Amino acid sequence: MSGFDFTFNPTPVSNANTPQACGVLQCSEALHGSLLDNSRKIAGLTIYKKSPKVETTNGLWQQLAAITPQSTTENRVSDAWRIVGILLTDTQATLKLELLKSDDCLSSQFSCIVHLVDSKNQTTLVQSIVGGKIDSNGNPGYDLFPADPFPVSTEGKGALATGNVEQLMTSLWEKMSCIETRLKDSDQKDDKLEDAIENLKASMMDEINKLDSKFRDHLSISQNRVEDRLDMLENRLEDKMFQLSLSKSQCTEPHSSDRNDSNHIASQLTEIANAVQETKNKVVKIEATSTTSSIASIDDKLLHLSSDMNRISNLTNGLATSVDTFTMTCPGGASASVQEFFDVLHTGRKEWRLVFRGTAYNNVAILPAYVHGTGIPAEVEVGCKQFNYSLPCTNHYRNKDAMDNWGNVDEVLLAVFNKGQLVKNIVFNGRSSTPTTWFEANRVVVSSWSDLKTQSHNFFSMEGDPRPQYKRRFFINHKYNTCQGDLGWFFVGESNGNGCPMEKSLAKPIFQYVTSSTMAILASDNVARADAMGIFIKYE
Repeated sequence: MSGFDFTFNPTPVSNANTPQACGVLQCSEALHGSLLDNSRKIAGLTIYKKSPKVETTNGLWQQLAAITPQSTTENRVSDAWRIVGILLTDTQATLKLELLKSDDCLSSQFSCIVHLVDSKNQTTLVQSIVGGKIDSNGNPGYDLFPADPFPVSTEGKGALATGNVEQLMTSLWEKMSCIETRLKDSDQKDDKLEDAIENLKASMMDEINKLDSKFRDHLSISQNRVEDRLDMLENRLEDKMFQLSLSKSQCTEPHSSDRNDSNHIASQLTEIANAVQETKNKVVKIEATSTTSSIASIDDKLLHLSSDMNRISNLTNGLATSVDTFTMTCPGGASASVQEFFDVLHTGRKEWRLVFRGTAYNNVAILPAYVHGTGIPAEVEVGCKQFNYSLPCTNHYRNKDAMDNWGNVDEVLLAVFNKGQLVKNIVFNGRSSTPTTWFEANRVVVSSWSDLKTQSHNFFSMEGDPRPQYKRRFFINHKYNTCQGDLGWFFVGESNGNGCPMEKSLAKPIFQYVTSSTMAILASDNVARADAMGIFIKYE
């Protein structure tokens, strides 16, 4: 930092050995800004004193100390002052003195002269004064001082004032540069703010477009679900109407109660038809809804639509009950109520004919029962011909007619049930198959195990692993790796108890299946036991 500082100590304390300073003079100069641009450098510093009580032989001002490149330690030490700090480079200089006499500190004036030399060897003097009052005649200049070791050019006669003006201009230039920098920073911040606002606008538009897309997708999904459910209910109505017509043709002696039942069924059909038409009208209105409508309004319409669908479903269930009641009460109609075709995959069509049902824990071997009917009585419970968990079943069931007349089969379905619910399934290509050749890996069409077609298998057959300690039928497995590491999907277990701990059971068979969507370790928590399995066929 440039300048001339005087620190005054009003109560100096001293002794004979180490006199205490009453004040400190420090003259410093550092080149920066435009001074450096002119290729100037510092050639020296000189400190002068003027005391009103003493007339010096050389004039008003007395040189106390100087520092030059030739003599960086010149100091003129006396009993009145001492030099305590010196620094001189081309761009920075410091000269620091301690004053030892109170008179000097209280009444003297001090001047610091900085000598600057440019590339043409022209000298400029820069002066600063501290201390007491200076009259106009005593204002120090280069010609008022004793012979100075630095040559001064004729251009330097006005250099003191020029130096002060130059310092002022340098300071102003620095301030202007600072202001300009701040203005640039402010402009940059404004630009960044504008960019941020534009980015925010773009982001908001993206979110609005995403919301609109989600709304459209949600509306489309809801519409498809409504249409699918209507189709399912329509198919169910067709099945019931077919069953009703079949029952009427077999009902040779209709009673008056039968006529009442028929009228009631007709009334129910009319009510269902009206409800379906109302629902379709509402679907059309929702399709015409624009995104400008409020989400709450659209949501309310969807809730009403859902309520209508439940109403239609309840009406359909009521009709189904009426048809079943009519069928059972009509003479000769009981046989018509026995169902062989089921809507296993919930498509709305009863297109899967039950060929075989395996029941867990009945101690009847599964494979002989399926192939030959071994261990299956001539008559089984009604619950064994379906998968209604509320109906009892202790036997396997084999549809002899379907097995003996296996032909025109399009697909075969292996379905795993637990408590009446379908938990896993595999659809096989059944074309050109027989009752014992459809269960092959290369015939898999689709499965609820997503990796069943892509992973390899060490077992995929009805016979499976026939060893008594394992005896795993309808076995679908990836690899063996000890009991704790066997990796697979499904098997029917009939072990003699000497196999793996996971398949031990007091009664056989067991239906062990992986609950996850991909294969798993058969001894892990991702495996459960089902209470029934079914084999269905769908005709071409």
